[in-house]
Amino acid sequence: MPKATSYISRKRGLVVLRSYALYTDGLQKTSRNRLDPQRFSIQDLNTEGGEAQIEGRYFPKRVDIAILSKKEGAPLVAVSVRFIGSNFKQNANNYFENLLGECANLRRRKIGFAHFLILPVRLPYKSRTGEIKREEEVNQNDLSKYFALFDDDEHPHRPEVLGLALVELTQKPSDRWEARIYTPPDFSELGKKYLRELSIENFVRRLVGLCELKA
Repeated sequence: MPKATSYISRKRGLVVLRSYALYTDGLQKTSRNRLDPQRFSIQDLNTEGGEAQIEGRYFPKRVDIAILSKKEGAPLVAVSVRFIGSNFKQNANNYFENLLGECANLRRRKIGFAHFLILPVRLPYKSRTGEIKREEEVNQNDLSKYFALFDDDEHPHRPEVLGLALVELTQKPSDRWEARIYTPPDFSELGKKYLRELSIENFVRRLVGLCELKA
């Protein structure tokens, strides 16, 4: 879980963190509900021992959720969940390069790899001192590299399962903030189609299929 930061206001920041927790917890519970407990086990922050450390081809890697063979105890699929809270545009290429490297490291060991990105549609841009300078809005072009990765042919750098959720934060009259899945109206029909393809529902369905394939 990422550390709480000042996201315009503390309350708003906590909403973002709760949305992150909702997705990670939801992925864990949904995966457990759809996977045969006689054949698969799941290791994550909520299980004894915490996150699993998997030996990759080039370096060991701790993963948010590891799905293991119940019989052999070997990791079958690693699930990476990434929440980005600020300076997305500035660091977008670094995030993407890290994803490709993390993916290749595990897939070269024949371990399945799935990645889910949670991204608020509006994020703060912060200075090196942590001061919020302005607010940035994610547009379709910012996500184009993820759309292209989804369409890529089979390759070790490509996650076998990829998901992405844009989250909008809304302030209620009671000064309470809520988070919800959001599709920007100015996205093209193709962009909206990609967001549907990358939804959490499709992500979990494909993740279960990947586990069955690797078993």
